[in-house]
Amino acid sequence: KGNDLQLPVFILAFLIFSLDFVRKDLYISKSGFLILFFSIVSLIYILPSSFTVYDIRGQLNFLLGFFVFYTFYKYKELIDIRFFNFAVFINIFGILWHYFFTISFLSVANLITRKIKIEEFEGRGPSGFAAEPLYAAAMCFFICIFSKYLLKQKKISRTNDILIQVFSFSAILLTKSGTGYIFILFLFFFIYFGLTFRSLIYKITFSLILISILTYVSSRINFDNRGIYLISDLIFAP
Repeated sequence: KGNDLQLPVFILAFLIFSLDFVRKDLYISKSGFLILFFSIVSLIYILPSSFTVYDIRGQLNFLLGFFVFYTFYKYKELIDIRFFNFAVFINIFGILWHYFFTISFLSVANLITRKIKIEEFEGRGPSGFAAEPLYAAAMCFFICIFSKYLLKQKKISRTNDILIQVFSFSAILLTKSGTGYIFILFLFFFIYFGLTFRSLIYKITFSLILISILTYVSSRINFDNRGIYLISDLIFAP
């Protein structure tokens, strides 16, 4: 009880990345470069509401996620599709169980993972078997990207990919994680519905309208959602 594998996983992923760098055997995909770019930006960007606060652990989230993404992407051939689908199921099942049946979930999850901090969903959403909603959202984000890769390599069916995308995307929304909602924007702009100039214009227009509506609604009713607040700050008060 109380075990936390996040730090060992980050360290192992960083060591693998460093070893590949020393051996001059780095291979970073286009998606990897985009994640790396946002990782570097996240190291120096501070929200307007926290000019005097610089939490290095929070700023490193994207970079640590990049190391994990790189490791899985580089050595993807070693992953069995059956285990991947099973991991997807466990991850999403944990988030849904946590959200809809909180008491029974906590009685079980606290026996096998680090203490689950989220017991009431005011501002923050469920974390599933992860310790924080952010980590749950990050895992779903990786699952979405990796599923698209597997589909492109014809290792999973289109139906399998659609189910993974829908449930993982919905799970990120449920977490209400600020960083998770940034992941959603990344998926929407760079992974879904093409990358043509026209599609980007449509995406930007739709996103601005939707975020404006959600920001207005959340300010008028008791709709506490960290993700919406963060995206609103990023766009309207950079």
